[in-house]
Amino acid sequence: MTTYLITYHLNHHQHSQDDNLSRKIKSLGSWGQIMPSTWVIVSSMTSKEITSSLKDFLEPKELLFVSKLTSDNFGILPSGALPWIDECVKKVSI
Repeated sequence: MTTYLITYHLNHHQHSQDDNLSRKIKSLGSWGQIMPSTWVIVSSMTSKEITSSLKDFLEPKELLFVSKLTSDNFGILPSGALPWIDECVKKVSI
């Protein structure tokens, strides 16, 4: 299992499109939404597999980025988000 950051930009904010993408992200593994279009997930998939599973929910010219998270992270996030991310990264590193 690996911890990933998923972030995206939708050109035309359509609630159904965003809802469908969110549902798909939630189905990939343990998840946390840390910003409106940024998620952290724990999954056995690779970043390429995650991207492939999400690309059908995007319109042309919309953006998606998936990256493996490490223990070197910091930010100004909702309360509890950083400790949760650190815990996810530590669990999958063992």
